[in-house]
Amino acid sequence: MNLQPNALGTEPQTSFELYDCKSNPECFVEKLENCSLAKALFIEKFNNFNLTISAQIYGVENNYCKIKFKLIKLEPKIINIEGKWALCKIPLEDLKNYQSYLKEKRIDVCEGPLVEMFKLYKAFGKQ
Repeated sequence: MNLQPNALGTEPQTSFELYDCKSNPECFVEKLENCSLAKALFIEKFNNFNLTISAQIYGVENNYCKIKFKLIKLEPKIINIEGKWALCKIPLEDLKNYQSYLKEKRIDVCEGPLVEMFKLYKAFGKQ
């Protein structure tokens, strides 16, 4: 699947107003189940890192739900990936299991600078 945010490869934006789930994961998951326009900001712990991630649901396109993830903050900061983003398309039938779907297929269904960094990281034997 070839996802092109736009002709220049710059970060995709939406002109639609997104429902603000703030930091409420239940709200975001509820909106995601119907691919309703929404946004949220999450602080996640991954290994020894604290990640602040922005998530935005852009709606349905060709039976896929478009979601943008952006890394806002990484602590401790060991590499410069803050501000990197990924635009993902998840089949509507997989929305209820979106986390496992993305974990398994993120390189195939997402594009953007964050995915390119993940590919490099994986190429050097890190997972």
